[in-house]
Amino acid sequence: MSAGKKTLLWFHRFVIIIGLITLFFLVEHLGPARILAHIREFGVWGFLAILPIPILEQSLNAWAWRFTLAPQDAGKVPFISLAKGRLAGDGVNYLTPSATVAGEFVRPPFLGSELSSEVKNASVFIGKLSQSLGQMAFILVGILFLLLRKMDALGNGEIRWIVLGALFVAGLIAFSLFILSYQNKQGRFICDVGGPSVSGIRSNMRRYLLAHPIRMGLSVLFFTVGYASMMIEVAVICSFMNLPIGALRALVIEALSNAFEAVFFMVPAKLGTQEAGKVLIFKAFGYTAGQGLSFAIIRHIREILWSSFGFLIYLRARAGTMKQPNVLEPLKYAD
Repeated sequence: MSAGKKTLLWFHRFVIIIGLITLFFLVEHLGPARILAHIREFGVWGFLAILPIPILEQSLNAWAWRFTLAPQDAGKVPFISLAKGRLAGDGVNYLTPSATVAGEFVRPPFLGSELSSEVKNASVFIGKLSQSLGQMAFILVGILFLLLRKMDALGNGEIRWIVLGALFVAGLIAFSLFILSYQNKQGRFICDVGGPSVSGIRSNMRRYLLAHPIRMGLSVLFFTVGYASMMIEVAVICSFMNLPIGALRALVIEALSNAFEAVFFMVPAKLGTQEAGKVLIFKAFGYTAGQGLSFAIIRHIREILWSSFGFLIYLRARAGTMKQPNVLEPLKYAD
């Protein structure tokens, strides 16, 4: 194993341990009995109510991915294949220590055999950047509602840092798209690295961005609405926990949750970070720390179930007939 892989592996082990310690500390400090009481209050019917909610988000994300393909290419891919690819990639991203990257490497084969590997990989890469832009847009929308409704949940300094962070990430993504797709008068790329196969992906990206800017915008929009749709889950969980909450507050809580998770994206399965984030956010809105932690654990259980389902889709596809050429080599974290 190379020195770089060893460092990455040890870093992942470190963040997992820190996440588990954080989770243990929060449960111990706030009282296991109190947390268990909140979860029992939520009940089996609560879990049954929230399990189907991500179907809407996944459907919107699949449509967002479809828009990263040119119209003539999008028509060749069944919607169910896009949905499976989204689920499989999200499952791998959530359950593996890869900083939400490894899942992108399993998506291209789900686009079928009629498209070239360059087209499929360009679509996945554009989709990842489009999704990140959608997440930043949703965070900014949440902050806008927070300011317009004068919800005194955050101080001006905290709001300023969240807005600046979201704008910085959005600008970085836009700059990356420009650098990766811009060609000079001689037809050469800036920072021409990666060899002919990567150049083919970049050429496809350039053609798509120049020919279909509206489709790119629609992709970002659908990802943004997908993130916003999970405010439904916030409202449903709070309803079963008998916490008073309105639609706008649910939207803002979800937006702030995304802002917190975007900072700690490298932690697999959001271990500890989701719990710490929800405790801080719920306390900012006047709820108790125990209610925030219970909410986080309930959502964590639902996320693990959905991610496991996506991971099973990936394993089934890998063992089946979807072994297709792919220029992007799968990431390996253990040799």
